[in-house]
Amino acid sequence: MTDAISLDGFDLGAALGISLEPEAEKKTPPDQGGIKVSHRMGARQLWRKASSEKALEEALPWHFHEGDCYHCFSFGDVDSFSFFKMVLRQQPIKYAAISTWCMAGEDVTDLRKWHERGLVGRVDFFMGEIFKGSYPDVCTATKEFIAECGGRLVIFRNHSKVMAIEGERFDCLIESSANINTNPRSENTVVTVDRELTADDYVFRRHGTRLPMTPTTFTWRFKLIVKKYGLPEKLNVHSLRHSNASLLIANGADVATVAGLLGHAQPSTTLDIYTHAFDKNKKAVSETLQQGLEI
Repeated sequence: MTDAISLDGFDLGAALGISLEPEAEKKTPPDQGGIKVSHRMGARQLWRKASSEKALEEALPWHFHEGDCYHCFSFGDVDSFSFFKMVLRQQPIKYAAISTWCMAGEDVTDLRKWHERGLVGRVDFFMGEIFKGSYPDVCTATKEFIAECGGRLVIFRNHSKVMAIEGERFDCLIESSANINTNPRSENTVVTVDRELTADDYVFRRHGTRLPMTPTTFTWRFKLIVKKYGLPEKLNVHSLRHSNASLLIANGADVATVAGLLGHAQPSTTLDIYTHAFDKNKKAVSETLQQGLEI
């Protein structure tokens, strides 16, 4: 099983059917009955992702052990699903709960192939609310897959990137930050290996117990941090979301990207909420134009 999944000994270009210098991608995305079809990786993206995952394979140890915890800050095209593959290299996966805002079509195709080969069992998907409307073809493929594996698809306001995995040899939890699709792209991922993870366990526990963390716990700890560093007392956990969006806009991120990161179904929602941030950008652009015209 290991040799079949590992990239060792394979010519990546030949395996992917692309050359060392792949041709430029088509700029026009495919259409499907007037509906925008979610993007698929072209030859260059496939090559970069395969190369990045090969580097990840060489960086992480071959065998994970109970109690291990890996904190990975990655560049290139490594994403949370790349770590899923790292787990699959070491053992068949009996069950996986995948929580994310969307899925790449290639990843769903891989899951179906692994399930057919008996390497992956049931998979439950917990997707963001934009998944169905913005990625219709991938959503359809996901529904077909859950019908095959006995899983389920839940769509709600979700932007977490968490995978809980139950394997034959060990269980693990993969927690990833939301990558920002700039160049270089980066992602922060923590992989926790622990056989104590069970189907009825909690993703967030109280410290030192197997009880669930209550919503007020983090709020209380956040208030302690605010007080310790003399920050405005009116700040709350949700303020971090607004700060993140405002900083992205202030640094030139386009409204579509920010809307996707926030989980807004329509960019117009982002515009309505963060008008003040875009107004500052308009002023900065106006000043730049005036300087250029020497007005």
